[in-house]
Amino acid sequence: MKRFRFPLDSYLALLHREMEAAEAKSAELRAKQEASRRQADELLQQRQAALERLSQADPIAGDQLRGLDAWRVSLAENAIAAQGAADKLDGPIRQAKLHALEIRRRVELLSKLRERRLSEHQRLEDREIEQTAAELHLAYRGRRSA
Repeated sequence: MKRFRFPLDSYLALLHREMEAAEAKSAELRAKQEASRRQADELLQQRQAALERLSQADPIAGDQLRGLDAWRVSLAENAIAAQGAADKLDGPIRQAKLHALEIRRRVELLSKLRERRLSEHQRLEDREIEQTAAELHLAYRGRRSA
């Protein structure tokens, strides 16, 4: 009885590694996007807190007020830049997900094919064993009756 060998096992292993790499890349991009969004949210919260503190503060000199306004504007600009960076990652994340999905589909198809071939191989082995057993039984009965 021959040992089962699927000719595409090495390709299937390669696809598994490629799928893991694609999923890792997708996860890395999502983490970068989440970090950019979190940074934008933190900057906007700092800006809002500064505005609240400013509204409750004692009167401030004009030059200090201009400095605070410049800082507030820079926070808003940085938040917009961080949000823009997060938004720019939408396309690459979508592409990475699609790539990982396509590879996963190929892996699943090859795995199903492998399973079918394995079950076919096992069926043939079982049939061969049954045939050998039947032949032995007939040979034993033939010797016994002679």
